Amino acid sequence: LPSGVHYSATRDQRVASDRADTSRGGGIFLHVADDGLTAGCVAMPRSDVRWLIRWLNPQRHPRVAMGPHDYLVKR
Repeated sequence: LPSGVHYSATRDQRVASDRADTSRGGGIFLHVADDGLTAGCVAMPRSDVRWLIRWLNPQRHPRVAMGPHDYLVKR
Protein backbone atom coordinates (compact mmCIF):
# COMPACT_ATOMS: atom_id res chain seq x y z
CA LEU A 1 0.00 0.00 0.00
CA PRO A 2 1.15 3.57 -0.56
CA SER A 3 2.67 5.43 2.36
CA GLY A 4 -0.03 6.54 4.79
CA VAL A 5 -2.67 4.08 3.52
CA HIS A 6 -3.83 1.74 6.27
CA TYR A 7 -6.90 0.15 4.63
CA SER A 8 -7.58 -0.82 1.05
CA ALA A 9 -10.45 -2.49 -0.80
CA THR A 10 -10.98 -2.78 -4.52
CA ARG A 11 -13.84 -3.93 -6.67
CA ASP A 12 -14.72 -3.96 -10.34
CA GLN A 13 -16.57 -0.86 -11.37
CA ARG A 14 -18.20 0.41 -14.51
CA VAL A 15 -16.04 2.82 -16.44
CA ALA A 16 -16.77 5.15 -19.31
CA SER A 17 -16.76 3.44 -22.70
CA ASP A 18 -14.74 6.36 -24.08
CA ARG A 19 -11.44 5.68 -22.39
CA ALA A 20 -9.89 8.73 -24.03
CA ASP A 21 -11.71 11.00 -21.55
CA THR A 22 -9.45 10.70 -18.52
CA SER A 23 -10.57 14.03 -17.04
CA ARG A 24 -13.41 12.30 -15.19
CA GLY A 25 -11.19 10.15 -13.00
CA GLY A 26 -10.82 6.42 -12.78
CA GLY A 27 -12.25 5.45 -9.42
CA ILE A 28 -14.02 6.39 -6.24
CA PHE A 29 -11.70 6.90 -3.30
CA LEU A 30 -12.85 6.69 0.31
CA HIS A 31 -10.30 7.47 2.98
CA VAL A 32 -9.81 8.67 6.52
CA ALA A 33 -10.54 12.38 6.92
CA ASP A 34 -7.56 14.63 7.46
CA ASP A 35 -7.64 18.31 8.22
CA GLY A 36 -8.44 20.19 5.06
CA LEU A 37 -10.05 19.40 1.74
CA THR A 38 -9.84 16.31 -0.46
CA ALA A 39 -9.10 16.18 -4.18
CA GLY A 40 -12.60 14.89 -4.96
CA CYS A 41 -12.40 11.89 -2.66
CA VAL A 42 -14.87 10.93 0.06
CA ALA A 43 -13.33 11.35 3.51
CA MET A 44 -14.76 9.89 6.72
CA PRO A 45 -13.69 9.41 10.31
CA ARG A 46 -11.35 6.42 10.82
CA SER A 47 -14.04 4.50 12.72
CA ASP A 48 -16.42 4.79 9.74
CA VAL A 49 -13.77 3.61 7.27
CA ARG A 50 -13.01 0.62 9.50
CA TRP A 51 -16.73 -0.21 9.74
CA LEU A 52 -17.13 0.02 5.95
CA ILE A 53 -14.14 -2.26 5.27
CA ARG A 54 -15.54 -4.87 7.67
CA TRP A 55 -19.03 -4.53 6.15
CA LEU A 56 -17.91 -5.10 2.55
CA ASN A 57 -18.62 -8.69 1.51
CA PRO A 58 -18.29 -9.40 -2.23
CA GLN A 59 -20.65 -12.40 -2.02
CA ARG A 60 -23.46 -10.07 -0.92
CA HIS A 61 -22.89 -7.66 -3.86
CA PRO A 62 -22.59 -4.50 -1.72
CA ARG A 63 -23.58 -1.08 -2.97
CA VAL A 64 -22.34 2.20 -1.55
CA ALA A 65 -24.75 5.12 -1.99
CA MET A 66 -23.73 8.70 -1.35
CA GLY A 67 -26.07 11.62 -0.86
CA PRO A 68 -27.90 13.68 1.75
CA HIS A 69 -29.05 11.50 4.66
CA ASP A 70 -32.73 12.51 4.39
CA TYR A 71 -32.79 11.61 0.70
CA LEU A 72 -31.12 8.23 1.17
CA VAL A 73 -33.29 7.02 4.05
CA LYS A 74 -36.39 7.56 1.89
CA ARG A 75 -35.06 5.11 -0.72
